[in-house]
Amino acid sequence: MIAGLFIAGAASANDLGLSVGPVEQERGAVEVTYRVENPWTPRLTETLLRGMPATITFEVGVWKRRTLWFDKLVLAMKSEHRVVYSPWDRTFRVRTGSSSRKARVVPTLDSLGSYLFSEHRLPLAAIAQLDAGASYYVSVRVTIRPLSAEDLDEVEDWLSGEVKNPDAPERGMPGYLLGIAANLSGLGDRTALAKSDPFRPEALESTSP
Repeated sequence: MIAGLFIAGAASANDLGLSVGPVEQERGAVEVTYRVENPWTPRLTETLLRGMPATITFEVGVWKRRTLWFDKLVLAMKSEHRVVYSPWDRTFRVRTGSSSRKARVVPTLDSLGSYLFSEHRLPLAAIAQLDAGASYYVSVRVTIRPLSAEDLDEVEDWLSGEVKNPDAPERGMPGYLLGIAANLSGLGDRTALAKSDPFRPEALESTSP
């Protein structure tokens, strides 16, 4: 369950530089802004550039604060982005959501970081859906996860269908990926959880002119 992936009241300190807020009102909708300042480590960057795929997941929750009881998760949203570097044309491919959707081509690691981790503004819910005088906050969890060995079959289909190497057979995962996959246990996930300041819907400032 997605609700189990959030921890109400978790500390916002994290080595990914994840920040959440402000929460604002825009044309009757509650919106949150979040960004990640330090997504890459030297080892993760090296691994990506060698062709090892990774999955970046954002999980966003709206929590209602409750006195003398656990806070209540009233809304949960999740987005998943699968990333792989093609050494043949030296670009990244990012597939968001369903595997049937066409991948987005991103030319460099810097542009990949900007695309995935720069400031995002996310509409959450109509302000009328929340209790006007209640206290809420927004949590965001980001996870950067190397793909498991079992996922490589899907990536093979992806690459063979979209990236053509004239000097190689039509299908086939590059051999070095299998070697990297064998060492996945030493790479590990990067994850961070942060939350916004508390807000009351009736007091939210509007960003509309």
